[in-house]
Amino acid sequence: MVKDSTIVVKFGGSCLESGEAIGKAAEHIFNEYAQGKGLVVVVSALNGMTDRLISLAQSCTNGKVKLHEMDEILAMGERTSARLMMSALNSKDMETVLVDPESDLWPIYTNSRHGDAEPDILETRQAIQERILPLINENKVIVFPGFLGKDKDTGKITTLGRNGSDTTAVLLGNCLDASEVILVKDVEGVYSYDPKKVGKSATLIDHLDVKEVMALTSAGTKVIHNKALRFKLPDMNIRIVGLHNGHISKGGTLISGAVLPDLHASLFEQKLQMITIVGNNVSKAENVHALIDEIQKAGSELAGASLESGSVILYVTIPDVGSDSLVEILHEKMIEAKIGKALTNHNDLALITISGRDLETTPGIIERISYPFTEMNLYGFLTINSNIRVFVKWDEKDHAIDRVKESLNLSNL
Repeated sequence: MVKDSTIVVKFGGSCLESGEAIGKAAEHIFNEYAQGKGLVVVVSALNGMTDRLISLAQSCTNGKVKLHEMDEILAMGERTSARLMMSALNSKDMETVLVDPESDLWPIYTNSRHGDAEPDILETRQAIQERILPLINENKVIVFPGFLGKDKDTGKITTLGRNGSDTTAVLLGNCLDASEVILVKDVEGVYSYDPKKVGKSATLIDHLDVKEVMALTSAGTKVIHNKALRFKLPDMNIRIVGLHNGHISKGGTLISGAVLPDLHASLFEQKLQMITIVGNNVSKAENVHALIDEIQKAGSELAGASLESGSVILYVTIPDVGSDSLVEILHEKMIEAKIGKALTNHNDLALITISGRDLETTPGIIERISYPFTEMNLYGFLTINSNIRVFVKWDEKDHAIDRVKESLNLSNL
């Protein structure tokens, strides 16, 4: 069993830009250590070091550096940071253990995809439980270079891809069943928008659930990479804080909740109808809002929408008043408010949703999802964050979902 209140703390490179900054990071660790917590510290390369190493490697090889060689070169950034952090912690009379890829203690095993390796969670968890957990229970502070793995077949150093140190931290938290993973960055947490662009109007968000974070990261916000989130346990919190928070285990932005399951598909239980309205004004925000307001008043729910200049398509549940009555209501609103020119509809549609944490990282997924529908009519194909929604005729839903299962090799439909 892991020591009570074990936390994993990761320091980003922007927090390690000087000896003074490393010393300040070590003070934060000491404050947590003094409270009796089990501690695993993960460090990124010193600020700017990774870019410098990439530039040197490209320059001296005329751009011909091999991927496995680049991983070895880049690893030196994190390995150097780990040694500096260990020295800083030792200077505060904490007993530390450096876990390096060349050490017999190293537990993070991956496939051989250099530059963006995938951790082997089962083998890594077993190694961490056997090699790292006993050291934590002996009240030792464990220091890891982030971003790195080891090819389980060849033994060569690998790197974990973009924001790889975040991945290291969450992976370690998973395998240790840690209560919290703390990501210390150069910002105080996640903001409502980039403070550099909107100034003081940006507000610090104190809590986000995983689905909200995944939506933000999918849209390009650099909160935490989805690859790291994949290893988050349902009852493990992730906290994003800055060095100026005072205590790094307080404040900032707390991320909680369970991650999306593996790729799966589901069928919406209710029949839907598709309502299409055309006209120069229909796609204006106030007109779309007016249409949705009428739909809700009629007791219907919006299951999806598609907008473009001059037309809007609304996929809605069929209300108690009936599909024809809803069409009449919307037609009347369209004419009265001069929202559009014409309206048409299709009844008895089914919605199949394909979703999951692997959606963005599975090559060719759109082709594999759309292929089963080549022999039937499609009434909509929408992508929203980590799910894809496909609309087909209701009487074809069973055949369609069976074809999806076959195409995606899914067993959980």
